[in-house]
Amino acid sequence: MPLTAIGIIGFQVATGPSLDRRLLRALKADRTLATKFYLLLGADPDEGHGVSSYDGNALHWAAFRGDDLDVKNLLEAGATVNCYEKDGFTPIVYAANKGHWEIVKMLVDTGADHRQTGADGQRVVDYAMEAGRQDIVKLLTSESFPSNYWTVETRVTALDTGDDGLPCNRLWQVYRTDLGSPDNRWAYSAGVRRFTSMKETDAEGNDQTIRGVTSIRIADDQNWIEVTFVDGTVTRMPL
Repeated sequence: MPLTAIGIIGFQVATGPSLDRRLLRALKADRTLATKFYLLLGADPDEGHGVSSYDGNALHWAAFRGDDLDVKNLLEAGATVNCYEKDGFTPIVYAANKGHWEIVKMLVDTGADHRQTGADGQRVVDYAMEAGRQDIVKLLTSESFPSNYWTVETRVTALDTGDDGLPCNRLWQVYRTDLGSPDNRWAYSAGVRRFTSMKETDAEGNDQTIRGVTSIRIADDQNWIEVTFVDGTVTRMPL
């Protein structure tokens, strides 16, 4: 870094806001050299973690912008990989939503929990699917799980309306098994019951009919839910 630039940054540090706030400002402004300098001076890489605002955290901003070097520098400085902002979103959510495959991979390799959900109940893989990033979906569903790591229970109900406003004929819940104590298990997705439903209409958009579900199972690779409808079609949803 040129001596002039070092002098300017040094003057700003001595006369301006705290190092932590300057770190966040540098990340927002895409000033990678300044970001690295503030980290070397001792700025907190977790600045903004869990604060009650939408300002976000240092790692959130780096992941959102897609700056591999900033993400790497923050992680090496000890940034919390699963840090969250007001709505509970972690950096990997922003990286996946923006299609930053390299950063998603970096965060996963550092221990990011891509199965966490934010206030909207969506996971990282849901955002990747919405963004049409099948490469990220493949990355997030490539982990190998032992047989029976996940189990699913279903029950048929009277015709009802699900959380999505669509009619449904079956409720289902996924459980995660404690492999050390097979008798112990806990509900996945915070124990929320999920509805499986399908609404169909004719060519004129009238006469809604229900396409019933005949079975729901965990796929052999333990990474997907397979829902089979009465007409034989199968829908796969990532865990």
